Amino acid sequence: MHHVKLRLSAAVLTIAITAPRAQTPGHPTYQVEEVTIADLRAAMQSGLLTAEGLAARYALRIAAYDQVGATLKGLITINPNLVAEARQRDLDARQAGGRGPLFGVPVLLKDNIDALPMPTTAGSVALATSVPPNDSFLTARLRAAGAVILGKASMTEFANFMSTAGMPSGYSSLGGHGVNAYDPRRDVNGAAIRSPGGSSSGSGISTAANLTSVAIGTETSGSILSPSSSNGVVGIKPTVGLVSRDGILPITADQDTAGPIARTVTDAAIVLGVIAGYDPNDPATAACLNRGNCYSDYTQFLDRTALTRARIAAPPFSLGGAQTLVMQAAVATLRAAGAFVADPYPILNLNLGSICVSYPPPAGQSTVLIFGLKRDLNLYLASLGANAPRRTLADIIAYNNANAAVALRYGQAILLAADRYDPTPNSADEQRYLADRQRDVSVSRAALDAVYAGPDGVRGTADDFDAILFPANFGADAPARAGYPSIVVPGGLMATVPPAPFGVTFSGPAFSEPKLLALAYAFEQATAHRVPPTSAPALTTDRIPFAFPGVRQLGVGCAGTSGVPTLATRGAPIIGNSALQFAMGSLRPSSMVFVGVSPQVGSTAFGSCVVRASLPF
Repeated sequence: MHHVKLRLSAAVLTIAITAPRAQTPGHPTYQVEEVTIADLRAAMQSGLLTAEGLAARYALRIAAYDQVGATLKGLITINPNLVAEARQRDLDARQAGGRGPLFGVPVLLKDNIDALPMPTTAGSVALATSVPPNDSFLTARLRAAGAVILGKASMTEFANFMSTAGMPSGYSSLGGHGVNAYDPRRDVNGAAIRSPGGSSSGSGISTAANLTSVAIGTETSGSILSPSSSNGVVGIKPTVGLVSRDGILPITADQDTAGPIARTVTDAAIVLGVIAGYDPNDPATAACLNRGNCYSDYTQFLDRTALTRARIAAPPFSLGGAQTLVMQAAVATLRAAGAFVADPYPILNLNLGSICVSYPPPAGQSTVLIFGLKRDLNLYLASLGANAPRRTLADIIAYNNANAAVALRYGQAILLAADRYDPTPNSADEQRYLADRQRDVSVSRAALDAVYAGPDGVRGTADDFDAILFPANFGADAPARAGYPSIVVPGGLMATVPPAPFGVTFSGPAFSEPKLLALAYAFEQATAHRVPPTSAPALTTDRIPFAFPGVRQLGVGCAGTSGVPTLATRGAPIIGNSALQFAMGSLRPSSMVFVGVSPQVGSTAFGSCVVRASLPF
């Protein structure tokens, strides 16, 4: 640690110092671009950054890249209370030392998750004014952990379970077409040339382009894995029952779950620990009452050596040439790290019927999603109260028909079919649904569990597999029907024009998130494939003041309109020439430190808003 004594007077001083290299190798200069939760917490705890200042930086990036410039369309709305929420976090820190694992961290929510005061729209103009009566359980957990809700991410309308007329991923009647963060080109109709993935498209786009620190997506079958893979970020689709679905506009409670989307496995693990847990309003989360199923801290499982002696099965898939190269490289990496990879290792007896999108349902197709859509969407809409603009699926259909020019660019064939199902107890449609659900669960779990049991077919023996390796979201269907977890991490950039991300997915049995996180983290650390897209480069306003490990915090005050705080002395006021000692670490050699002294308005001494330090690198 280098100690520097600065002599302060009623003037602005510029001082050159010579400091040792950072004590922590590779300690970064802070930018909003690619910043991690740990970076942000360190900067805010040091007093050199406020939650308000951080929120303002993200808002500037959103203005630059989501509405103009590349027009990524990753967001559907910014929280109108963003500044107030951020200021409250700063007030909590000053008055009560308020802290949490996500203190001051901006989090973006997919727009099917309730968060006041914003409407929950599912991307539909029919729900543009549908404001819920309260936060979802998940949102409340995030806020309790200190997070600042940045806004709502765009999504494929009704999770792309609305139309059979080719609605592209990332499109909604309310938000328009979202584009891939790595290839923001559009065709003549405004649609993305390269898919951003869906249905949590905006969560993937915004996280990849550094428009948010982290995001929350939801998945019924591939809707977290797909946009995470397409946009080169990490996505966790948890075990159904790990995260509450209360206050989330559904497709079906049978398969729906929310999960984090982040730029690093560590950040995703931090968020997962915040949102996981028992909610009495969601019976599926009762599984969290069983010891060892759910954790409040998943970072404890991150292990660089987790691939050593790991056993992984890689089913065969028909891929394009560039995708094949990514997967071959991933398998080589796993083997080089000490893992045994059985490639190929087929999943046998996986005879799942296709997803039904019509009425009456054809034989052999699963009605789980389409039956659940009417049943669970109607339950959600009914929970909104008497002032809700739409009370039933039929209301949404009627609104869309009356506003077809805006609402029905791709039609609503699936919604129309879903509304014909009879969800009342013991109806013929319910009996068909129950049979389909039982088959979906039994067939998917039996086939997947047979892989995890290894060649001898017995769980708990030496030949068991820890995980199944899937390309991107291509293997999402079976784990989704089984309710099993999956984690996708960047697998590298495909040799396309322009280069595009492609993810690799680790999938495991129920509540195997600790093992999957360990494997995903080890793979991430061995490869470092994450690179930011060129569509949203750093802005001059992105800079975040350095967090100095070991600096004695003198107090935070005089935040000013910029939201960037000053350091304030405590004790006797500084009058005339006084000495103030700083202990600064993690500085580059010959760095410049600017120290300004300014009086508090109405004060006769320099005692409240005294020193402000920033680094010009």
